[in-house]
Amino acid sequence: MALTLNTSIDGEKFYSCDFPDLSISTTYGLANVTIVVNGSTVLSTRYYAVSGRVIVRNLVPLIELSMEQQYKSFCSVGVTVSAANETVSASCQVLLCKVKCMTVDVDTFLANSFLTTNNHRLTTLYNDEVVPFYIAGSGSYSVGTFFFTLRVQKTDGSYDTYETFSGRRFGYGVVTSTISAKSLQDTCEAHFGVGCRLLSFTLKFNSRLMHYYVVPCASAQEFRFTNVFGCTETVGIPYATISKLESDFSEAMVDGRLLHYDIKHTRTYEVQTAQLLSGYMTWLEQFLTSSSIMRKLPDGMYADVLIKEYSFEQTDAPGEENTLSFTWQFADGKQSTQRFSIHTGIFTEQYNQTFA
Repeated sequence: MALTLNTSIDGEKFYSCDFPDLSISTTYGLANVTIVVNGSTVLSTRYYAVSGRVIVRNLVPLIELSMEQQYKSFCSVGVTVSAANETVSASCQVLLCKVKCMTVDVDTFLANSFLTTNNHRLTTLYNDEVVPFYIAGSGSYSVGTFFFTLRVQKTDGSYDTYETFSGRRFGYGVVTSTISAKSLQDTCEAHFGVGCRLLSFTLKFNSRLMHYYVVPCASAQEFRFTNVFGCTETVGIPYATISKLESDFSEAMVDGRLLHYDIKHTRTYEVQTAQLLSGYMTWLEQFLTSSSIMRKLPDGMYADVLIKEYSFEQTDAPGEENTLSFTWQFADGKQSTQRFSIHTGIFTEQYNQTFA
């Protein structure tokens, strides 16, 4: 008698969207198949063979769902096939990637790139950029150095560059770190003097590179979302927001007075972004369709939000710019973008003395 797992997965690495179908040969007329993701069983069932073959298809949704539920971006997947007294096992590693967009193998990507599909992005001085990446090894922690190349406009209008670095401690596996453009602006002012402006900066970590272009604006709002790799990223671009309040209710006449009941208030926020290039729009697809989106509140905390609707039209014509509009609301229906403050700040500095 014989039982064979024909699909070669043992010791391999796969993107989740490319996880193969399982082909099994058996002379027992059946095969018991068990799939384990990071120690959690996601499938355990019996298949009956047709002409000595069993093919298990469409495993990608099961694996991706289990990885998302366990908050795992990179983990082991084990396959066990048994029949009678015979058992065949194989295991591999899977990197969560919910879109077929990769052109390099998993090892190359993990070693040479941050866990993002957008290595050239816009930011502002008001946003903290989250940078996810993979560190191979085991132990309690590792130590690495972030190198920054800053492009600066000095107070006399000329341009210059400045290099600095930051030592950091990480764990192992998929980890994240935070980059503050404001702290880099402070570094520039300490070196070039107050009044200089940070235009852009490049982050280098081992062989990984990330380029940020700092957009000047009076204020900015920050969203964080889970990308196709199951990692957190930041969207911090200038845009205008229109707040809308809508109410729904029923009416009844009680003792000659018209009253409202079953009152429901809905707060939504319509956003219109600045003009964006095609590559940036492609990356923002992940933001709009993410399973988890949060907005940074004025007090620095984050609240879950839902994208209610969006208008996404993209052109890849050279030099053409795109804009994105979308409507969002807080997931709990109770949060507000407004925060109470005793200090209203309604008068600008030139009127403070007059109205003191």
